Amino acid sequence: MAAAAVWIANFRATWQIEILRNHYAAIIGLPAAAAGAFVLITLFRQVSGDIRVELLGLKLEGAAGPLMFWVICFLVMALAIKMVWPMKS
Repeated sequence: MAAAAVWIANFRATWQIEILRNHYAAIIGLPAAAAGAFVLITLFRQVSGDIRVELLGLKLEGAAGPLMFWVICFLVMALAIKMVWPMKS
């Protein structure tokens, strides 16, 4: 929180604006994808109840099902961000 407070307090610095412009997908996009995956899995769980997964003989119940779905959703959203965002080096 302290780092975020220092970042926000000194946001007029040109180096911060340059970092934000060059790495917007990583600074804003990935945390937004994580939050979006969390909301999606939470809403899915509320609508359908407990999530149970059986895949290739592997049974996931309890917290493992939603966790696996969160990871999959986050990776798909991160891949989509990578595909549509022009990468700069």
